[in-house]
Amino acid sequence: MLEPLGEQFSVERVIDRRHLKVDLIMNARGSVEAEDRSAYEALATGKPVIRSDFDIYISDNTLVYVREACDRADTDAKFFLHLIPADVADLPDHRKQYGFDNLDFTFRVHGVALFGNGKCVAAIAVPEYDIARIRTGQYVPVEGGFHHLWEGELHR
Repeated sequence: MLEPLGEQFSVERVIDRRHLKVDLIMNARGSVEAEDRSAYEALATGKPVIRSDFDIYISDNTLVYVREACDRADTDAKFFLHLIPADVADLPDHRKQYGFDNLDFTFRVHGVALFGNGKCVAAIAVPEYDIARIRTGQYVPVEGGFHHLWEGELHR
């Protein structure tokens, strides 16, 4: 999935479980120039399925998070990613009692690329089961719970 990035990036598989694959994109060398733009656009093609602070695209079984004007402060807060399956029986055993898969992640640890031209992107692989709904966004802890900085939802 991340091959279109070519040699400009170092890509390392950091998690490879039965239902979850996450890649860490490191060492962005230089900004995305006009000739490199096609590799960037290959990750986020078509129309976003969720528009918010980050636009979310679906490519195969990968969610691609893109922010056009982005700096490190935009990626500091943790991201929540909840997948509600069409059939709860498809969930891993430890998630069935909750009725959804929780794939929360941080950009810093799981798949961040900060481009010199102000764009950032992360690709998060999702399980191959039929997904009825996706809830995602960013949050910060507050006394007694969490505060959502932004959120979006897709019903499939």
